[in-house]
Amino acid sequence: MSALTKPGEWTFGIQLPIQTLTRTLVDEWEDAATVDDLVAITKAADQHGYDFVGVCDHVAIPDNDYASKMTTTWYDTISTLSYLAAHTQHTHLLSVVWIAAYRHPLQTAKAFGTLDHLSGGRAILGVGAGHVEAEFNALGVDFRTRGKRLDETLEDAGLPPLGSLLEHGLEGGDHLADGLMERGLAGRGGLDHLHELGDPGGVVGHVRVSPWRRSGRVGPIVKVLP
Repeated sequence: MSALTKPGEWTFGIQLPIQTLTRTLVDEWEDAATVDDLVAITKAADQHGYDFVGVCDHVAIPDNDYASKMTTTWYDTISTLSYLAAHTQHTHLLSVVWIAAYRHPLQTAKAFGTLDHLSGGRAILGVGAGHVEAEFNALGVDFRTRGKRLDETLEDAGLPPLGSLLEHGLEGGDHLADGLMERGLAGRGGLDHLHELGDPGGVVGHVRVSPWRRSGRVGPIVKVLP
């Protein structure tokens, strides 16, 4: 695992507008913005030396008080980053953040390994445990085990190279299986960049103990400011 930020240097980027219209972050102009606007902003970031652009991850926003300001507009993370990869040359492509517990670790490894390969090594897997309990319920995933599932994903994505056979012996998750094997699409030796962004969603001043402990095992925490 190589570091995106060199010692003594800064890494900076942007969580892209438009791709989510959550009312806690959105500006008025975004409600009428188009895909062309999103591409133009991403190209500008690429041309002006931004180290990364970020896309969020939510699948099923519940209709309850907790999620009342989130809206239902959340572009698919991998689809959006893949589309933007074709319009950029230099900037890295960050998930901010990928809720690992929603997917089997192999699905995460496959998706980001492919993105990394197609973009020429520019994918960054930014992960989080998740915080919308009703969304977990809608997806049939146990909210209480989300941290454990995140740990399993980090271990599996960070250790074996995607160009070799990955053997997974996982415990505890209903959707996880023992002895499952898959050959990754990308033959570049796996994901170069693995970062944890904190929980929930990179909100400054609300970082729990578990992400810091997890970071000590697998890599640095990166805080992304809106």
